[in-house]
Amino acid sequence: MALAETAAAPDPSLARIAFGPERVPERIAVLDALRGFAVLGICLRNVFVFGMPNSAYAVPFLWGISEQANVISWTLVEIFVDGSMRALFSMLFGASALLILSGWQGVGLGMSGPSREAAVPDIQAIDRYFRRLLILMGLGMVHGYILLWPHDVLFPYGLLGFFLFPLRNLSWRALMGLSLGIMLLTAMANIPVPDDADSADGPVQAQVEAVPDVPPSVAAQPQAGAPAAGDETAGVEPETDIELAALFQEWDMDILLHLGGYRELFAEYAEKTFEQQTTELYKAEIADLGALMLLGMALLKLGVFTGQRSTRFYIVLAIVGYGSGLLVNLAETIPALGFEAPFDWDVSWAPITYDLGRTLTGLAHLSAIVLIVKLNVFPIAIRFLAAAGRMALTNYLTQTLFFIFLFYGFGAGQYAAFEHYQLLLLALALGIGQIIASRIVLAHLRQGPLEWLVASLCRTKYETRPLTS
Repeated sequence: MALAETAAAPDPSLARIAFGPERVPERIAVLDALRGFAVLGICLRNVFVFGMPNSAYAVPFLWGISEQANVISWTLVEIFVDGSMRALFSMLFGASALLILSGWQGVGLGMSGPSREAAVPDIQAIDRYFRRLLILMGLGMVHGYILLWPHDVLFPYGLLGFFLFPLRNLSWRALMGLSLGIMLLTAMANIPVPDDADSADGPVQAQVEAVPDVPPSVAAQPQAGAPAAGDETAGVEPETDIELAALFQEWDMDILLHLGGYRELFAEYAEKTFEQQTTELYKAEIADLGALMLLGMALLKLGVFTGQRSTRFYIVLAIVGYGSGLLVNLAETIPALGFEAPFDWDVSWAPITYDLGRTLTGLAHLSAIVLIVKLNVFPIAIRFLAAAGRMALTNYLTQTLFFIFLFYGFGAGQYAAFEHYQLLLLALALGIGQIIASRIVLAHLRQGPLEWLVASLCRTKYETRPLTS
């Protein structure tokens, strides 16, 4: 995220975005716009993790009273946002890292790929690169532990950035082959193993249909998971549906925790953050993020990120990406809602096709933004998106600050007070506000505050003198 530095664009038409008179160097506009699009898209998914119990997100027909609006909101996020924005962000990180690494060696990034000639990188540039990665990891730890966000991406991005250095000279074919190989291995590892001892649980919707009296809203009663006394919908007994009763009890405990003080939340999330940055990092994050970083490096060498491909190429990629990716995402979503899929599909297969759906959709998002920039459509919107992209690190952490003080008990205490569609509208409003604020800030300053901090910490002065004992 914070690895986007100034780089010369092969296509000058894609680099003409100025944010302050004669004070900001030209950048690759399409990369900034993509980065802004991705960081704001991530907000649309993360708001549900901040604002309601995790298990409540997947059952929009149980959480809240506006069932139709909630189901539509959940479905749109699942199909267009979930996974695909994270994939796009990871591809951007790999591409940005390669821009820096290639810049050290004077390597061209055209469609023919980098030169095979050996070159000695500048020690100062190497120092800045690895110092930047360490800073990202440090910010990730602050984000996870102090700001109570165990799902932070800065720490794994910083760590994985170290492994990108020795891969910088690989051809786009090799990088893409590694990326697809990792995805294939991940899909194979997620193939469900039949277990006769397990009963077919099915989605929660199936359980709800078996219970005639279901609480209409948990969100409307954030202090209790069961209906108020006297409510005509009351009457769900644990004996009637044990799993449903356990779900409501889980929500009660989660709500009480998040409406408590900072100390209780810190103790809870410190353990989760530690697990996420250790065990889960090696079990899932390396493959989840690393494969897309390698794909991003390959796409940069192919000229896809910088708009060097033909307009027809991006149109075809967008059509194929949206057509196939959204179909896969839809196939994963329909069974989770309790509906019968249009073809033989089981929700247990979703982990196998997850990478396929999110990658294709992410590529389609990429193509759509590049097309808009190439064709100079909505230039004002692109300028605002690019401004948000230039301040991606600041915007990313600002989202967390806004949400924890809005939702958690040491702030406004609005946790579990919103339904799905309300949270989605809230995230959209925050995103629009960040876009406007980023444009205003960059009209007066060269960088966002956190971008300035990282750049300042990466600066160093060397004296050209021989090493002595």
